[in-house]
Amino acid sequence: MAAVSGRAQRRRPPVWRLVIEFFWGLLLARVILGLIDGDNLSSAEAWLTPRVWGYPLFFAVVGVYSYLYWMRHRDD
Repeated sequence: MAAVSGRAQRRRPPVWRLVIEFFWGLLLARVILGLIDGDNLSSAEAWLTPRVWGYPLFFAVVGVYSYLYWMRHRDD
């Protein structure tokens, strides 16, 4: 990488990687929450009810943010 004013030039992660990170975190958090709550994850109601997506959505956003933070500060 070329040096820019004493610091290494950082590349931004591609958008598709952030989208995959977001949906992976969303799905993983939903499955874990379903197992903790004792939901039947094979039923459509367990996946389509809007109230069950609050915590997984939060954890997916935090996961993408932490990934971006790590990518920015990993060389510091």
